[in-house]
Parts: sequence; structure tokens; C-alpha cells
Amino acid sequence: MYLRSITKKIIDGGPDFTYQQKLYDLAKSDLDLTSSKERVYLFGEPGSNSVNSIKNILDNYEEVGLIYSMVDSTPYAKRLTHILNKDSPKYNDAFVVLDNQVLGDFTHVSYLNSLEILQETIRYNKLQLNSAQDDQKPAMKLTSKKTADLSTEIENKIKAALKSNGLVAVSSQNSYLSSEFLLIAKKLQSSYNYEYSAHKIDNTVDGDILNSKIYGDIYIPSAFFNNKVYLIDDFVANYNAGKFDSFIFKDSTSTTHSGKNVVDDFINKNTVALFISSDDSNSSSISELFDYYKTAYGLKFNTLARGSKDADFSDILKNLSLKSSDKQTFPSLFVGSEFVGDYKKILKLHYNSNLLSFFQKAKALDQTLLDRAVVTAEKNLESTITNNKFVVISKENDDLDKSILNKIAENFGRQQLASIYLKEKPHSFPIRYLFDKLSIPQKLPILFIDGKIVANGKDNLKKMVKENSLFSSMEKSIVYNKKKLEDLISSSQVMVFSKTYCPFCRKAKTILNLNSINFEVLEIDLLPNPIEIKEHLVEISKGHDTFPSIFVNNKSIGGSSDLEELIKQGKLHEMLNIPKPKSGPPTKQDIIEMINQNKIMMFSKTYCPYCQKAKTILKKNNISFKAFEADLQPNSNEIKMWLAEISAGQTTFPNIFIHGKNIGGSSDLEGLSDSGQLLKMIY
Repeated sequence: MYLRSITKKIIDGGPDFTYQQKLYDLAKSDLDLTSSKERVYLFGEPGSNSVNSIKNILDNYEEVGLIYSMVDSTPYAKRLTHILNKDSPKYNDAFVVLDNQVLGDFTHVSYLNSLEILQETIRYNKLQLNSAQDDQKPAMKLTSKKTADLSTEIENKIKAALKSNGLVAVSSQNSYLSSEFLLIAKKLQSSYNYEYSAHKIDNTVDGDILNSKIYGDIYIPSAFFNNKVYLIDDFVANYNAGKFDSFIFKDSTSTTHSGKNVVDDFINKNTVALFISSDDSNSSSISELFDYYKTAYGLKFNTLARGSKDADFSDILKNLSLKSSDKQTFPSLFVGSEFVGDYKKILKLHYNSNLLSFFQKAKALDQTLLDRAVVTAEKNLESTITNNKFVVISKENDDLDKSILNKIAENFGRQQLASIYLKEKPHSFPIRYLFDKLSIPQKLPILFIDGKIVANGKDNLKKMVKENSLFSSMEKSIVYNKKKLEDLISSSQVMVFSKTYCPFCRKAKTILNLNSINFEVLEIDLLPNPIEIKEHLVEISKGHDTFPSIFVNNKSIGGSSDLEELIKQGKLHEMLNIPKPKSGPPTKQDIIEMINQNKIMMFSKTYCPYCQKAKTILKKNNISFKAFEADLQPNSNEIKMWLAEISAGQTTFPNIFIHGKNIGGSSDLEGLSDSGQLLKMIY
């Protein structure tokens, strides 16, 4: 009975309303609708947008006698939520029933209305109850309203999109596009390189008509594809029926559809060509990695995606295998028309930094973004190595790494221990790219102690763990017991117990230096028994349990904030019986005097990793020096300018002087230390 006349072919090829039909069947038995004389029902949630939109269409036919009844579908929709899937409509969207069968939802009813099929349905099925009225009045013509002209700006955007393999959707301000349409749009993007865009038109509702100088009347919502306009449901139905295949695949009579030309064309047209499957997690993982490369380094690449249901899936896979001389799976990567690798190979290349090198050689990266990323990664790596006593770099946290870390923790605690696992954060800079630049060996794992490489490679480190010789390269240190700590405190007017990585300790030492107060310091994290030392200091200081732990004249004064307060009040100089330093920021003459009066003078910044590296080098060589923290001064920019003049061009920190002569920064100091020239210059 359902539209037996002119609409049968259109409805048979239209959308699937199985869900709505099930909902109607539930209501029909509950409400005994079959015994009713009424033939048209509007199902939905009363007052909802979808109900009101359909009512606007149906009410236009009142003058020809159309009568329909409203049914609240909410209780029945809730009973059917268990059969919904991701492609189903919203569970309570409105729809129309005619003679016990679903006519359609709003989109489809609007479509039928726009083609004058709805008015023909009314006429042929004689839905009006007053036949006399039908004799007096003709059938309605098209009832949608023209709301506005389509703007020239959007017209031009649509025209440009269609020229370059585009799919464009036009919808009303508050409407939504069906999930089935959006899935098709996504597939056209990922599988066939179509561009997709959508435009919402202000002050319109679904069913309205826009006038376009180029495309004529446009019913909302519509899709533009292959230089034609389709109602959204009509586009979906045509796509599912395979009516677009001939121009989606472009030349269906050639071998493109079989897979060979698809592969060749895609590789030849793209410097970086990535083939993926929409069905597997490996392809998804590699796609995410490439999106990271695009964001971080400006990678230019294109993706061709296929699912197992695609007609050419097997042929493309077969042709990829021929290209790689191996049984090939998705994903597959080609750079510069050359096969690079599959999933495992791509990840391996990423972790060892060769993937970045491949892309760089192919000029597929934004060099500015890459340079910026290299500088940032280099600073972060150097900071980690410099600011931690122990650093382990490895592929992953395996049994060997755990053994190494446990050995370090047992002997020194975990506070000065850092570990870097290359496979832990795949979406991060591949630090092996920096190894050659920083003279770090490629063989992993690598163990750093005090900024120096102690050993690398699994065999070497396994042997050292087994022989308990991981720390044999460290100088034998004095083990400080409580008595020795008390001796240090009593023999020093100002004694600071510190940790090299502690910012509060650095602040305390800087404050003392700025106020020209001599002090002794013991860096307990460089000693073999730091935990035991802390316990002794808590006991000696009668409760102070943080660092720094500062003693003045054999008495504990607390930490850095307590020290700062004593200096502000002028009490520390009184306790030490020394004159207060002159007030005001340092002058250029003060800077020159510091350089001339100190054997080794380092101008530094408290937060600078290269400054910390330079200080560590001097401490490891048992060389005393004077440090001046420029960033703590109100005129730090002037100080930097003066130092550039005095050093004849050194504009960065640290700025180091030995016997009044500028030697440069941390890398220059390291070079002198490694060559043995540093001690000769000093002594």
C-alpha cells in the first residue's frame, strides 16, 4: 500500500527506515492504531525541533483537507535504544507514517515535498477526508519558502571546492547532517583525496530554498558533488548504490580501479605517500605519528586509506607487495617514490631518528619548525644530563634498566636520578637525532654519571651490574658521619649543606655571594650516604629537615628564606661582625673589579642550564670560583651589555673569566677541561 503509485521507485532506492518502522509497530499494538480511520501520523517528541519542522510542511496541506494525528514516540523510543548503533538516527527524531508504513523523517519528507512528490502522494492516495473540498481546490504547488539568495562568497567557495575534487554541504543554522553522510564524507577524504567543507546558512530552517545564480534553487540541506546538487538523503542513496563510482575512481575502464594505477599515481604525485587501512590499529597509530610530525615539524604528506570492504583493497595490497618485494601490509610508506617500510620499520626509523632524516632529505619538512624543535630538544637533553647526577637513556624500561636504576637508588636514592625511554613517548622529538651533534654514542642503553658517559651498550652494562662496578668510575668520597659533620660546622663561620639540583640551595649561595659573605658548602647529593647525612643534620639542627641547612657560628639558622630575612634585617652581618655591603645595583666598575679580583669569575643566571653545566665542570675538577648571578640584579640588561664590551663580544651566559681574560661559555670551558688546558691556565 505504501506509495504504490509514482513514488515506489524513489522510496525503494531511498534511506532505510527500519528503526522508525520498529518504533511504529510498537506504538501500533499499544494504541490500536490499525483500527483507527486515520491514515497519517506524525511521530516524535512534542515541541521538538524535528516535530515542528515536519508540522510546518504538513500544515501547508491543510487547505486541501490533509488531516494527521500527533503521537508522542518517547516511551517507545526508549524501549528501542538497545538496537541503536553509530549509524542510527537520534533515538527520538520525528517521522511520518502513511498507511502503516514509514514515509520518512524530516529530511526525506522535505525532499519529497521539494520534488512535488508529497503533493502527488496526497492526491493519489486521497488522504484528505473531505472529497468535496478536493473537487473545489487544486493540489498544492511547491510549498517551501525562498528565504534568501546564496551569498556570492559561499557560491565562490563551492565553485572552487568542486574544481578540486570537493564535496560541499549546505545546511540550516540549527540542523545536523546525518551520521551516514558524514561517514561518506570522511571516506571520500581519507580514501580518495576529496576535500570536504560545510556551510551553515543563517536565518534558515531545513526545507527552505536558497536561490543561486550558478546552481538555481537549492533545498536545505543539500550536497554539492561532481558539479551537481543533491539533497543529502539523495546523495547518500546514490553513493550507496554505486552511482558515483565512475568519477570517484576516475577512469573505471583502466587498471586504476584494480589497484595498480592507484598505487603508482599516488606515489608519483606525493613526495611522502602513506598507505593505510581504515580497519586496523597499526594504521591508526602511524597516522597519529604523522599528524604529530605535521604539527611539530611541518611534514607535508598525503594519505591513501582503504578498508577491507573497498573493491580495490586486495589489488592495492597486492601492488604494494610488488613494490616492496615482500608480503606487504598496511601501513606502507614511500618517500621520493622509494619504499621506506611498514609499521614496524616506520616505528624503528622514528625511534632511531632516521625517519626525520628521510623527511629532511626529501625536503618535506618546514626547516624553521625543525630548527626550533632541535634547539628546544637539545636544551632539554643537556639540562637533564647536567642537572641530574645519574641519567639513563634507553629504548624501554626492560629488566636491565630496572637493575641499573635499582642499584643507583639503593646507593644514592632517587632524587638525582633521571631516565629517558625512547619508546615511552612516541609523539616527541626523536632525541637520537641529537646524538652525533652532542658526541653521544648511538648504542643503547647509556649511563651518565655527573654529566659524563660511564658506559653504554647492553653487554657492557650487564657486566657492570653483575660485577657491581657501576660506580667504580666515581671518585672515592669521604663518608660523613655525625662527628665529621659537627667538625665541619664548628670549623666554619658559615656552613651550607646543599644539593646541586636544589633551587633554594642555589638561591642561598647566591645571596651569600651577592653580600660578599664567605662560606663553606657541602653538596650532599654527590656523596655516597646522602640519606644518612640528612638524618644527622636534622638531629644536629634540632628539627630543620629541608635543604639548604645553614649554620652560622655553630648554630642552625634554617634555610634560604631564613637567611634572606636575616640579611634584610641587617642581623647576619652583625652576627659575623663584618661591614654591610654598599647598597644599590652593581656598576660597570664593580663588574671590572670582580673580574680582576677573582682568579675565576663566572657571570651566571640562576635558571640557566649551561651555567649549571659550567659550575659542575669546575666543581668536578676541584676548582674554586666566584659566581655572580646577573638575573637577580635590577640592571641585568646593563650588566649583559657591559660584559659584552669587556669580553669583546661574548653576549651569552655563562660569561667566564680566568685571570681577567675571557674564555667564553660552558662549551669553551668544557673544551679546555677535556684537553687538559684548564688546569694549566689556572695554575
